[in-house]
Amino acid sequence: MKEDITRLPQWAQSEFRRLRDNLAAAENRLAAAIGTTKTCIEVDPYRQLDPDRTRLFLPDNSMIRFSLAAGYIDVRVERDQIILLGQASSQGGFVAWPRIANSLSVGFCERK
Repeated sequence: MKEDITRLPQWAQSEFRRLRDNLAAAENRLAAAIGTTKTCIEVDPYRQLDPDRTRLFLPDNSMIRFSLAAGYIDVRVERDQIILLGQASSQGGFVAWPRIANSLSVGFCERK
């Protein structure tokens, strides 16, 4: 994505180039740290909408932890299934609520 910056003042053009270079360097560091080899776990799949951004993937056996105020939820892929493991930080339970359009919400609710 190359913008026409020729109408900007020289200092702004320089700053724009510096920021663009910093962004490219950060993207390269991120790709090196995470990985670009296609697996079943894609990081930010909407990156593919921008052809200038590299698609990023986690290794197939990765576990992702979401920390919430009520506990944490670990997510991993196992033989074409998504496994969710919830651990409440108090006397709550891990629950899944059905939603519309083939989706669900997961979280914690207090036991009564």
